[in-house]
Amino acid sequence: MLSAILIILSSCKKDDTKAEATGIQGTYKLKSVSAQTNSTVTGTDGEKEVTVADYTSINNAGTVVIGQTNFTATGLSYEVNSTAKASFFQDNQFVDSFSMPFNVVIPATNSTAPYKLIGTDSIYFQNGSLTSAITADGSVQAGGNGGRYTLSGNLLTLKQNASKDSSFQDSGVTFHLVETVLATIVLEKQ
Repeated sequence: MLSAILIILSSCKKDDTKAEATGIQGTYKLKSVSAQTNSTVTGTDGEKEVTVADYTSINNAGTVVIGQTNFTATGLSYEVNSTAKASFFQDNQFVDSFSMPFNVVIPATNSTAPYKLIGTDSIYFQNGSLTSAITADGSVQAGGNGGRYTLSGNLLTLKQNASKDSSFQDSGVTFHLVETVLATIVLEKQ
């Protein structure tokens, strides 16, 4: 129902000049993952459900070593303890809403993500970023994506937008699913 972090990042239109990666190179620990998520399911029978969950992770663990060409993560994990709000509509008329716990544990994950800096504030992961693959159920998916980054003191912040558009059938009804996320990952240099 909700993707905890589906990061198919929007790439930036900039010159593809090779920026110096030395500014972000080093060893970091995961400080937090924040996300604003929206999942909208629309059925051909006029039903619609909109589920929203905003959260900041807790119990963050793991390290990321940023080299000249790769982000290498070791033991990245975190938990989400939040609330999701679902609103239901029939033929665009509000019917009901309710809140439910949104609790997810992302198990320790190791990965390597090749990257390129674009300009002075954009980054592109050609095979998917460190968290692009991790969804609420812990499943893994990857694909090229990009985002913005800032380095302020010892904090590296990556901001990423993502969306996924799909459809599925249930009980003879076809449903259209659109999931979006605005994610912010904060790493602290060691």
